Amino acid sequence: MTTYTLTTPITLGTLSNPVTVSSLQLTTLQYTSTPALAPIGTGTLALTLTDPKTGAQESISYQDASVLAMWKTIGDTIAQAVFAKLIADGKLPAGTLATVADPAPVTTVVSTPTTGTTTTGTTTTGTTTAATTTTGTTTTPTTTAPATPVASAAVVATA
Repeated sequence: MTTYTLTTPITLGTLSNPVTVSSLQLTTLQYTSTPALAPIGTGTLALTLTDPKTGAQESISYQDASVLAMWKTIGDTIAQAVFAKLIADGKLPAGTLATVADPAPVTTVVSTPTTGTTTTGTTTTGTTTAATTTTGTTTTPTTTAPATPVASAAVVATA
């Protein structure tokens, strides 16, 4: 298990029962990106760090954009490991595991006029962007469809 060793141990507790903490391990991790949080660009992360020698614990919680950014980096790896365990343990019926792309703005080809020029538009979750191509005297308006948002994820692991 990964252990964080403090450069200088810290003494906690009371005068009659002091506890010296010299290292910490991640023992609880909970991430949530609910429909209420995802649109505003945040997630919630709650974790518990435990000293393996004394059992002393520290709980830390976040709710900000950095949590969502971190989850975009590590979330697929964690989700794949969790699904692999659920499948191996027979907790899920037969199915397929796929990773859905982030619904961040993407540039898409809206139309290709016969003259060879290309018009592009940007699609953002919940927003429709229209592009217009003019070729000679012919104008062809085209509209892109809204991007499909990725479903929320909740993963809880306790050591």
